Amino acid sequence: MKLKPALLVIFFFGVWVLLKNYKSLYSDFQYSTKAPEGTTIDNMKQGEWKTYYLNGNIKSLETFKDDTLNGPSLFYNPNGTIRAKSTYRDGIKVDSFVMYHSNGKPNSEEWLDEKGKAQGVFKIYYSNGNLSQIGKNKDGNLDDTSRTFYESGALKTIEFYKNKMKNGTWKYYNERGRLTKTEIYENDSLLKK
Repeated sequence: MKLKPALLVIFFFGVWVLLKNYKSLYSDFQYSTKAPEGTTIDNMKQGEWKTYYLNGNIKSLETFKDDTLNGPSLFYNPNGTIRAKSTYRDGIKVDSFVMYHSNGKPNSEEWLDEKGKAQGVFKIYYSNGNLSQIGKNKDGNLDDTSRTFYESGALKTIEFYKNKMKNGTWKYYNERGRLTKTEIYENDSLLKK
């Protein structure tokens, strides 16, 4: 029996697709064990829902109303430490949103308005707990003063943004606190070094 070239192409394409997707299929399997736990009413998720890792630890704990995220939402690492904490209202992430390093210390903190856009002060941290950056958001964009820091905690830069664009005087410091460079920006264009 002779195989037609078209059938061989289809066969090898199918094998290629399976091999290409094997890693992601295996990853999904290894990190989920039992079916998610929660209540459904009329085939819609209601209330608290849990998913699990293969080791039995909780992967996520989310709150639903009529199959839409609505309430607290927590995600965990396989070792049981918290990975992210947020709140949803009618499917939109709102209020405080915090992500964590694998050691359990905060990675980032921001505040989201009723439309899910970042507003006000945000903070980003190194895994040692020291501040990496503090700044302000307006409607999801960097706005106003932002400061970055070395892992040691020393000031690294003072930056100014307006509608996520670089504006004003930017100052750069070395780890000993000495000013090393100044730049002036207007609407993301460097005007002066």
